Amino acid sequence: MKEAYNGLSEVYSLSGNNKEALKYYKLYITYRDSFKIMMKMQKKITETQIQSEFDKKRGVQS
Repeated sequence: MKEAYNGLSEVYSLSGNNKEALKYYKLYITYRDSFKIMMKMQKKITETQIQSEFDKKRGVQS
């Protein structure tokens, strides 16, 4: 989805429709940033789950 917004931004920019280009560029940035945040959160969740399983196998209780 984010790449589609980026493409639309470029097309509108090239055609001189800067208002629409900016609109789609902002959407692209929003999706790009949201994706980065989601990936960081998923990485942290996975690390926590792995550490928890490791601790359980070692007999460490929190």
